[in-house]
Amino acid sequence: IKFNESHKITLIQPNVKQELKWKNSMRQFHYNSLRELSNKKSDNNEKLKTKLFVWPETAFVGLFPRDKETLLQLSNSFLDKNKQQYLFTGLISKSKKSFFNSAVLINSRGEIQEKYDKNILVPFGEYLPLSHLIPKFRFLEGKIDFAKGKKNKPIFIDDNYEFLPLICYEIIFSNLIRKSINSRTSLLLNITNDAWFGNSIGPSQHFQFAKIRAVEFGIPVVRVANTGFSGFITPFGEVINKIELNKKGISTLNLINNLESTLFKKYGNKILILLIIILFTTNILFSYLINRKRYFL
Repeated sequence: IKFNESHKITLIQPNVKQELKWKNSMRQFHYNSLRELSNKKSDNNEKLKTKLFVWPETAFVGLFPRDKETLLQLSNSFLDKNKQQYLFTGLISKSKKSFFNSAVLINSRGEIQEKYDKNILVPFGEYLPLSHLIPKFRFLEGKIDFAKGKKNKPIFIDDNYEFLPLICYEIIFSNLIRKSINSRTSLLLNITNDAWFGNSIGPSQHFQFAKIRAVEFGIPVVRVANTGFSGFITPFGEVINKIELNKKGISTLNLINNLESTLFKKYGNKILILLIIILFTTNILFSYLINRKRYFL
């Protein structure tokens, strides 16, 4: 495993219980916790070019851009204005009459450098399929469906490196990743809120999919979850600096170098189709030879 010592990433796992997450009375507590965790470590390494802080999906519980100033005040409390530092955080955003499950990249100058809206939404969780055909039941009153974002694309960190943002279960879709990355993509960055799953197998299963994607594309994965599991995954699927389920904490590591390429990155599911054809052809051939041998005996 090789590391790029010029770029450091700090992931923050706040461990906010789902039943407390959206309570207005808890909002300031959540912000103070994120600020405290993000301020825990500083880097004086002269070789360090950039540092990226990552908060999980919907970590900022305000509405963007309505509460933009609050978000910028939070980021300014720990991003060093004299260095190239960034915060990538999940949040809910609104554009005209549509709501999005989004993430933004904020630089140390207090600017929103990039915004990403989730492409693949969870049915019945983030939107109600065929809602226009369903009668207006009382329990659906006030429910907001999220809108689908546009095409995913890598986000640049000042031309030093770029990462592909993936929100929640977008990490399980190989085709989405394969059509979105390019030769310069250095990192798959997955933010999620697995608090919905509680202590079930869900968070562990979700984390395993992230490991598979790392191996498929030869690109390291940084996964940041609200309640866990969070961690760094090498291009070989090795998990390092993992924060366990239902734990509050941070983890910092240098950017892991990716592999030049992999067969899956080049050919995708064509490899699987080819293997199926080979196995099917081999099976027919062996069956024919066995039956032919029996005939002559």
